[in-house]
Amino acid sequence: MTAVEKNRELALGFASVLLEQLENGGEEEAGGTHAVRLEVRKGVTLKMTLVRLAYGLEKAHVFCGEDGHLLSYNELSDAFGRMFGVPLKNASRLKQELLGQEDPAAFFRKIVESIDRETDRRLGVKDGK
Repeated sequence: MTAVEKNRELALGFASVLLEQLENGGEEEAGGTHAVRLEVRKGVTLKMTLVRLAYGLEKAHVFCGEDGHLLSYNELSDAFGRMFGVPLKNASRLKQELLGQEDPAAFFRKIVESIDRETDRRLGVKDGK
């Protein structure tokens, strides 16, 4: 499996986790800690979540358009805005806010941790063993 195929597989797994959380009401307890939550309400929280998602996926180079070109941050944020009914007309400004935060990658680390916990749970792994 190539690195691109592996990245695509990881991105699809990530999307699956988000959709599952949406179906379950947004937040779940996972091993005594809160799993990553996608706020499904109109407002700043959802906008920033979509901005984090678009920026991280652009940097991961995993989504291509129909013509095969990698989707840019603007294309991804536009698509997510349409998908969730939250126009991101100010996506560039929100991206600058994200980059100004102390830890702009925290969102994706939480997602990876949630995926790892779920994988371990499904495989019956306890404490990384």
